[in-house]
Amino acid sequence: MASQGVAEPRFVAREFALSAEEQRLFAFLLDVVRERCPGVELRVAGGWVRDKLMGRESHDVDIALNVVARHFVEHVNAALEARHEERHSVGLIKSRPELSKHLETATTRILGFLVDFVHLRRDDVTAVDAGGEATAAHVGTAREDALRRDLTVNALFYHVNLDRVEDWSGRGIDDLRQRRLCTPLSAHITWSDDPCRVLRAIRFQAKLGFTLAPELLAEARAPALRQALMHSISRERIGKELLHMLHGTLSHLLLFIMLLS
Repeated sequence: MASQGVAEPRFVAREFALSAEEQRLFAFLLDVVRERCPGVELRVAGGWVRDKLMGRESHDVDIALNVVARHFVEHVNAALEARHEERHSVGLIKSRPELSKHLETATTRILGFLVDFVHLRRDDVTAVDAGGEATAAHVGTAREDALRRDLTVNALFYHVNLDRVEDWSGRGIDDLRQRRLCTPLSAHITWSDDPCRVLRAIRFQAKLGFTLAPELLAEARAPALRQALMHSISRERIGKELLHMLHGTLSHLLLFIMLLS
């Protein structure tokens, strides 16, 4: 159950195939690390890893770094220019903790992929400097970051440098196999951190046919959580979750509405 103590992390060999395009992307990023910023660790996070393990294709590449994201992306663009590859502008979305947006995100297009880069989150830091920009002091460990994610099945990493899957919660791989949705920490802690996560959990249940852990169902009905959704989350983020459901099937949308009521 999600409320129990955190299990020991698990590391397993990659068993899913990479497309030729993915191999090219990861090889290029590893070249950037080797040639321009040794010591940087590349971890593909969240939905891409979950979908790959489920045998589904995914083009949603989010990479978590052990350095500040925008600094690494500067090296990426310099490497693209040196190779005479097409380079694109970088979109920087600054942290807004008051709206439960805790991480600065750098977004750019690389070799045909739209890639989001973030730094690994610390479990004791939710704010950044006055300008909303992250510094090295805000970068956490892989374990800290994984335990602060929304669901165990979304807290899995593919460590590009080591070519392995990392399950820092110790339960993500088993939860994926059992088709159940649990939070890495207690549902109260995880959803207080970002109330919009309850909408994502319900969306994943409707879309993937997974089962919500009983603790998650109980916490979803808590009045405090509903108040937080109304007052602490931007309309844009709530609208984005609803838009995701509108792009699904009618049955998924109806199930989402039923679970949310």
